[in-house]
Amino acid sequence: MRLGMRLMPHTAGAPGHASSVFGRCVTYHVGVSNDNVDARSQAMSRFFAVIPAGGVGTRLWPLSRAAAPKFLHDLTGSGSTLIRATYDRLEPLAEGRVLVVTGDAHRAAVCRQLPELSDRDLVLESEPKDSAAAIGLAAAILHERDPETIMGSFAADQVISPTHVFQAAVREAIRGGFASSRVLDVHGQRMLERNFMPGGQVKTQLKDQRNILAAASAAGVTLPVTELVTRQYETIAGDIPSADHAAGLIALERMNPGKRLGTADDNLP
Repeated sequence: MRLGMRLMPHTAGAPGHASSVFGRCVTYHVGVSNDNVDARSQAMSRFFAVIPAGGVGTRLWPLSRAAAPKFLHDLTGSGSTLIRATYDRLEPLAEGRVLVVTGDAHRAAVCRQLPELSDRDLVLESEPKDSAAAIGLAAAILHERDPETIMGSFAADQVISPTHVFQAAVREAIRGGFASSRVLDVHGQRMLERNFMPGGQVKTQLKDQRNILAAASAAGVTLPVTELVTRQYETIAGDIPSADHAAGLIALERMNPGKRLGTADDNLP
C-alpha cells in the first residue's frame, strides 16, 4: 500500500515510512521519484480518497444522535452536510475513487447523501472501532484491490476553506512533496532489501541530528521528534557507524525484539 499524504510533520533524518514496518501493520511507502515527471503525473490516477465516517452522536446532542452523527448534518448553513462537502472537496482529486467507511446503522443516510457512491466503495462496520481501525480496514481493502494505490484519509466531519487551497495541498503531497520524495524512494527500497552499504552514513546523520539539537537548544526550542530520532541513531553508531542511514531500520528492530523486515541477510560495510 502506498500512502500519498504529506499532511503530517516530517523530521529530517526520520526513516521514510509513514507507519510501522513490522508485523501486522500496513506499511505505507511511495515509490514515485522526483526525477520522473511521468510517474508524478500518473500518481493522481492511483489516488484513492478514504472517508472514515463514524461517531456516536454525543458531542452535539441533541442535534446529533446515535442514528445521525454530526457528519450527516449541515452545520455551516451551506446547504451541504459535512460528509457531502467532504466528498465534493475530494471528487475533483479522486475522480470517483472514494471509499467511505461507516457504521451499518448509517448506511441508509450515507447512501441518501452520496447517491453516486457504489456498493463496492461503501464499507460497513457492525460496531464502532474508532478511526484507526476504520482507516486500517480501508487500507487493507485498497491494497487487496491494487497494491500500487496511493491512499489518503480525510475525516467526514471537517470544515475546510478555501477548497482550492486544500486541493492544491493534496495534489502537491501526492505528486511532488514528501509522498514522492526521492529520499523515501531510495532508502525505503534499501530497507526492504536490507542493503545498508553507505550512501549517507549513520555517523554523518547523527552529526547532523546533534547539530540540529544544538541549534534548537541555543534558540530555546525543544524538538522531541528530533531527539527521538537522534537516540535511535545513537544505538547503532557504535557498531555500524559507516552504514547507510537507512540502517535506522536496524535501530527500530533492536527496539522491537523478534521483529524483522524481510528475510535477506544484512549487507553492511
